[in-house]
Amino acid sequence: MPTALSMFKSNTTFQDGWLQAYDTRTIAVQGNLVITMPNMDFIPAFHHFEEENIQARADGCFGAIDCFQWPQAYDHIFCNSTCIPRKEAFPSPHPLHWAWFTPTQEDFKPIPGNSFPVGTLTTDKVEGLDSLRKLAEKQVQDCRANRQGKNDAVVSRVLSLRHGISRLKMHPLTFRDLLMFVTDAQRLCLEIHSFMNWILLAQPCITAGDRTAVTFFNHFSRPPIVPHSLPL
Repeated sequence: MPTALSMFKSNTTFQDGWLQAYDTRTIAVQGNLVITMPNMDFIPAFHHFEEENIQARADGCFGAIDCFQWPQAYDHIFCNSTCIPRKEAFPSPHPLHWAWFTPTQEDFKPIPGNSFPVGTLTTDKVEGLDSLRKLAEKQVQDCRANRQGKNDAVVSRVLSLRHGISRLKMHPLTFRDLLMFVTDAQRLCLEIHSFMNWILLAQPCITAGDRTAVTFFNHFSRPPIVPHSLPL
């Protein structure tokens, strides 16, 4: 169990300034690992498989059984989380492949003549992320038209996604903030897409008892009736 600290003393010399008070809310040390958490007041015990046996896994590879790579847990409140699409199902040039794009420094275009390290994404990357917005808006518009204005809960996510993409287009950001906006836009897009998948694919399959295979992320659930009632 790591030693979790809710507060820590900031570095006293410039040379030791690798970690500052605003870099993390909680810090824990476990062996030679330093673990930080930006928004929680505790850090769970980190299990990093040093004593695990290498064995054959379900994916056909050899390695430690990594519980953090398991499917998401199922909850009726967030039922659409079972319909998160898999990355492998949407390779380029499908617009949804941008949901797993990670910007690099090469994608960062600094503002010339500015004394602050701010900039924007390159135009092609912004257009790629904007294709996520267009895809999400079309899905929601088609669904609302066919279902007579229902599913208003997802509309707020579309508005948030539109705002986030607008910030990436128009507002200079530091590279760290830019990464946060990109990640948040990707999260919103996947939430919208999974919600539409739940409404249009998963629910009809459950109602009809259809076991058609779909490319969802899937889930674990304790009650056996839950996975048996959902599409494979």
